[in-house]
Amino acid sequence: MPIGGAHGSLHTAWDSGSDSDEDDTDKVVWEVWNLLDSYHEQSAIKTHVTMKPLEGLIRSRSRSRTKGQDKTTIGAGYKGPHLPEVLTLESVIAMLDHFRTGRQLHYVYAKRLLKEATHILRDRATIVDIPVKKTVTVVGDIHGQLRDLLKILSLNGYPSEDNVYLFNGDFVDRGDQGTEVFLSLCAFLILMPNAVFLNRGNHETLEMNQTYGFMKEVKRKYDKAMFQLFQTTFCALPLGSVVGNKIFVVHGGLFHHVDLPLSVLRKIRREVQPELGRLSSVEDQIMEDLMWSDPKDSTGITPNRQRGAGALFGPDVTEQFLEANDLSLLIRSHEMKERGYEVAHGGLLATIFSASNYNGAQNHGAYGVISSSLEVKMKKYSTLTAEEVPPPEERTAILIKAVQDRLTELVCQHRVELVWYYDALDVGRTGKVSLPQWAQGMQFVLQLELPWKKIYGFLLDADCVDDETNEVWYVKFLEKNKIDVGNVDWGQDIINKVNRKIYETCRTAEAAFQYFDADGDGVISCSECASTLLALDIGLNDRQIYEFMRSVDSDMDNSVSLAEFRSRFEVVFASDGSVSDDWAQTLVNEIGKRLFEHEADLSEIFHKFDADESGTVDIEEFGRIVKYLGYTLTPEEHDRLMAFVDTDGSGHLDYEEWLAAFAVVDAADSTHWQENVMQQINSVLYRNKDHLQRMFNIFDVEDQGVLPPEDVRVGLATLNELLSSPLTEMQIDVLLNALEKDDSGHIIYQPFLDNLRIVNTDKKATKYFDQSGSSTKRHHKHKKKKKKKEKERHA
Repeated sequence: MPIGGAHGSLHTAWDSGSDSDEDDTDKVVWEVWNLLDSYHEQSAIKTHVTMKPLEGLIRSRSRSRTKGQDKTTIGAGYKGPHLPEVLTLESVIAMLDHFRTGRQLHYVYAKRLLKEATHILRDRATIVDIPVKKTVTVVGDIHGQLRDLLKILSLNGYPSEDNVYLFNGDFVDRGDQGTEVFLSLCAFLILMPNAVFLNRGNHETLEMNQTYGFMKEVKRKYDKAMFQLFQTTFCALPLGSVVGNKIFVVHGGLFHHVDLPLSVLRKIRREVQPELGRLSSVEDQIMEDLMWSDPKDSTGITPNRQRGAGALFGPDVTEQFLEANDLSLLIRSHEMKERGYEVAHGGLLATIFSASNYNGAQNHGAYGVISSSLEVKMKKYSTLTAEEVPPPEERTAILIKAVQDRLTELVCQHRVELVWYYDALDVGRTGKVSLPQWAQGMQFVLQLELPWKKIYGFLLDADCVDDETNEVWYVKFLEKNKIDVGNVDWGQDIINKVNRKIYETCRTAEAAFQYFDADGDGVISCSECASTLLALDIGLNDRQIYEFMRSVDSDMDNSVSLAEFRSRFEVVFASDGSVSDDWAQTLVNEIGKRLFEHEADLSEIFHKFDADESGTVDIEEFGRIVKYLGYTLTPEEHDRLMAFVDTDGSGHLDYEEWLAAFAVVDAADSTHWQENVMQQINSVLYRNKDHLQRMFNIFDVEDQGVLPPEDVRVGLATLNELLSSPLTEMQIDVLLNALEKDDSGHIIYQPFLDNLRIVNTDKKATKYFDQSGSSTKRHHKHKKKKKKKEKERHA
């Protein structure tokens, strides 16, 4: 049976009985969950590579700015634990109890713990030898889940000479108490340096912390300087350990160079930030492999394409490495396991993962206890209480929901590419593709080798599948979820400007039409029309113009007439609806049309009749504009028109109100192309959310949460260029204008990033464009409120 339940009947039509699909549901879900987790880390690596050129530019501009002052005193208001100069077990336990309540350690103590721990770690070898007096407990990934660390210490006891601990990396990220987890480990390290050992994981690196939450956590609790201290300590961490001369413990796994002896590993220069994706030496490659590699069932060693870093190594590689170095077992972490641990490669390799209920996955955590005879006993646990543990069927449903959410996010990010792919397959323009074609598109565009035949029920609702043909309505599928930016007027601004630009350039477009129209029938091909619009710079890129042309070519004959093209757009007065007058509405729409058709643009006409250069057009000046455009009105008609136009009763229109007064709208019934254009723009922003966050963080040296608009513009423009310009200059301008600003005009950037999210259109119908006029009314009101706010700010 395919998983998902909704389309059991689809299986026969797709598979024709060729494969056996009796796989256990849980097994498939876990497989997909882990693949998506690895894919996300691969995306983070790509982000790091893309950001490198941008970071150089931004840091060069940011270097001269004043940095925040260090916190050096402990005020009377601090109610947390005070750490003595020489730590005691009692003082460390008091700190743990303080952390248990959700509170943080004072800046002074946190800084001290990091500096002292760094000093100890720097004195250690890259590969540390750990003798076994009684027991050595290996703890895997904790990922900022303090509850798991406290649970392990409760079950297994505090570190001591007879109870040695080896923490095998990935202490931070994803969980929200990474600072407390790592500071606790530092405290135990300082208290008992011979009983506590730490290996570095792939999440003890700058690029992972910038993506997976630790940087944001440290900045929220402390500041950017403290985050740099954490990075310094992370770089001092050893890369691996040998327990009792026989057990090799490393976070990720083995390396592309299978014949490397331990003696070479011990000489690796480790106090660096790994340059993932830009490796410059064999040494860099080995360091990456130690932190990123994963085991596989088949023999040999291959690049780890799922994660985008490290290697995939088989049982033969494990056996060869252990035999060459006189070792008996490889222990690693790095991968979530349902039971918290897994034994593989014929008993020669064990994976230990200690973060239970990781990202809500309901998994157990585990740790391994190595005895003096070098026997390893795995112990699993869960931090969930009996009331928190869901029944088995709910547990599977929770995992499926997590997989659905991740896949939905990827579909939204790549919606434009998926539309393009399925359009190419849909030769008959039926709006449908077969299930194998749907899966083919998902795999090709998302670059994800998932068992699509088994998981299509996760994503395809019943109304997305034709009951008769078992084909997928791909547009309906792709429009089930959208990326929301939390600012509807921003999308409306872009479309208003595009519509206005298209209308204004129709005269130029007519000349271009005549150039391409060889037989003079008033019809040219869609590709020629698209090329014309691109050359005329209407504010859309080539992909977005493609969306527009799909709507213009309604009969899908790959041609368009100039008359059809021009008739699509009309000028309307953007009234707020406070005055209802059909005569005035019709007249002012005609005035707007003449304004747009006039040789002089709106700006020139405004300044021509602003005789006193006040920056406003008063009632008399507006009357002269009406007369200039060829209308003769009686005094009564003039007053009636002004009552309609001057909705706020101020007696004048300022320049911004003048520009916003007349809107060009698409007269077509459907707003499909506008929605698709905005979704493409939103997907660019959402897909590059991490890029934007890092860009803003680098610029914001003082960590104030605000930036001058010129800094944001430079960053956006440079990022846009690196990404091959998916946004136009006009779109960047509108975005900058729409972002929330403080009283000094600086951009408050975090709300914008936080508002970028996925919404289900069945639950929240985000309608960007309303041709009935309500959108322009809302837009008009928004403009007036914004203008009023700016005037108050300047006053």
